[in-house]
This record gives sequence, C-alpha cells and structure tokens, in this order.
Amino acid sequence: HAILASLLFMFISLVASHYYLSYMGKTAGEHGTSTPFTEVATILTYLRVSSVALIGFYIVNHNTKNLIAFILYFSLLTLSISLALNSGSRFEVVILLIVVGFIHIETIKRHKFSFLLLLVILTPFIVVLFPVLMAYRNNTLGLVETFIGVLDSSIINNRLTEYSFSFHLGDIILDRMNLIGVIQRVIEIGSENSIYHFDYLQNITNNIPRVLWEGKPVAGINGNSLGHEFGILAASDNKTSITLTVIGESFYQLKYYGIVIAVFQGIIFSFFDKKIACVTAGAFILYLMLVINIVTIGSYVFVVSKIIMIFIVYLLVMFFTGLLKYRLNFTK
Repeated sequence: HAILASLLFMFISLVASHYYLSYMGKTAGEHGTSTPFTEVATILTYLRVSSVALIGFYIVNHNTKNLIAFILYFSLLTLSISLALNSGSRFEVVILLIVVGFIHIETIKRHKFSFLLLLVILTPFIVVLFPVLMAYRNNTLGLVETFIGVLDSSIINNRLTEYSFSFHLGDIILDRMNLIGVIQRVIEIGSENSIYHFDYLQNITNNIPRVLWEGKPVAGINGNSLGHEFGILAASDNKTSITLTVIGESFYQLKYYGIVIAVFQGIIFSFFDKKIACVTAGAFILYLMLVINIVTIGSYVFVVSKIIMIFIVYLLVMFFTGLLKYRLNFTK
C-alpha cells in the first residue's frame, strides 16, 4: 500500500506541476496566470516530497528487504530532486535533503565520520547549486547553460574571479542575513510610535466566500507600500515588494505583544506533533505538508485559510489513497 500510495502521490504532483501550473504559465522565473485552483495545485506539487517520505519511512521503520521498495525509493528521490532543480526551486531541494536526513537519522548517528566526510565532499556542489538556481530563475537559458555561466562568472557579476565559490557562498549567507536588516528597521520605526495594525483579522474575513461578500479585499499586505514606509525602497520604486518575515510582521502588527504569535505557533505544532503526526500514515503526511507550508509561509495574515486549504486538500488525498486507516507508527 505504501508503494502504491507513493506512486500515486508522484503522479498527482506531476499532473499539478507539469500540466496545470505549466499550462497556466507558472514555470521557473515566471508568475503566469493566477486562478483559485493555482493555490491548490501548488500545494499538491509538494506531494512528491510526501512520496519520498512515505516510502522512505516504510523501508527504514519496517526494516524491509523489498527490492521493489528500494528501487522505488531511490527513483522517486532522484526524480523529485531533478524536478526541483528543473523548476529552479532552491527551497524544495533543501526540503528534500532535510526529509532524507530525517529518514536516515539513526544511520547518520551510527556513521558520523562518514556523514561529515560526505558533507565535505558535497560542499562545493552545494555552494555552486544555489547561485545556479537563483540565476536560472532569472534568465531564459537552460539549467546546464546557466551552470556553465555561473562557473565562468559571466552570469552572476564581474566580481567573481578565482574566488567565485567564496562569493557564491557569501551571496547565499548575506541574502538570508539581509532579512535581519528588514526586521531591525521594522523594530526601529515601530518602537517610535504606538500604532497597532489589525491585518491579522484577515484570517477571519478571508474565509468568507466572495459569493457572500462581492467586494472582499485581496488578502495580504502591500510589500511595496511597506518598503516605502520603512525607507527601504527608493521613492521612485513602485515595483519591488519586500517581506517582513513572520517575526517582523508580528512586531509591525502588535509591537512587543507580537511574541504571542510565536507562542501560538509553538502550541499548534506541539499539539500536531504529539497528537496527530504518528497516529496514521495519512496523519504523518498531513503533518509534514502542514509544517512545510506554514513554516515557510512568510506571513500569517492568511495563515488560517492556508491551514484550512491544506487540511481539505490532503485529507481528500489521504482518504482516496486509504492511508487514513493505516496506523503506522513512524517512531521507534
């Protein structure tokens, strides 16, 4: 059943990403057309991560010697990584690596030296991979041509000479650290005034159908307006949109009371982790998808509607695959 469900997950993911989303123009580096179903299709693309997780945990926790299961596991993993690379998704590559590491955590503990050696060997590849995917999403070249362009420094910028690898790694680190600067700016400006915002109430209004509320505003916060409000963007820049991250957003909305958002998140995930994650195979997959989507959502203005959509989509998938009735314990 795990084998069949994994294959079905991959099939659904491929239909969602390579048929529907591609048809709507949502490919690497392209925004395409948005419809009510594009969000559902985007959620369904992560089923390829679920396919790897399900068959991987089945093999490890049941100590199976089934050759078909092993072949399927490595095939699905290879295919998933290939699809992630082809889409230019750095995030999905990282998620797949984390899931694989979590699956084989006991083996890693037993072979720490070999694992560290593997990390050292893979480090140059990882250093190059991220700027390659970043450049790939922002040009019309193929993945191989982009890879060559990044290596010879003709795509990223002219500074990358013989120290290309160091610059690539620095770009990755500084790109993430730049978000800390945004949070710092939000706290500096926000501490000077007593203005509170109530955009989190959109979590209630978002769930009202447009049939009942014809003029319902679009969910979210205008990132371009925020950039001007905090003096991050130039006055003439009307296109760039910034993200505050969940931390910066919570302070922007509620000042120091925003720490309640972190407490709320901790309580929610603690509940799911202890009460649901290991009850059934279907519950585990639901929990995995919930974590991936919510932790990386970037804004909690529409988090409730996101959770509801994830539950509806994946519960339907688990129901039709029959995984809801399989009480498989994924912990030893």
